[in-house]
Amino acid sequence: MGGGRGYGSFWGPGLWGGGFGGGFGGDGYLRTDTILIVETLVYSLQQNKLVWASQSKTINPTQVGSFMRELSKTLGTEMEKQGLL
Repeated sequence: MGGGRGYGSFWGPGLWGGGFGGGFGGDGYLRTDTILIVETLVYSLQQNKLVWASQSKTINPTQVGSFMRELSKTLGTEMEKQGLL
């Protein structure tokens, strides 16, 4: 994970949403993966600019709710470290 797109970030640039990927395994069976990508952008109205961005990605999550709760905690901790909260 890294930065990009002209703004600094903890996780890197990306897209919001989920998708499906897949392909044929060596045994000839079709395999489908669920990919969840979450991007968080913090915009300062006072400074009129993007001040922080992050991206997280998981493949085949079993519990999206618990993934999002853990991600929210991690993002909050990181934003506090950087003085945004």
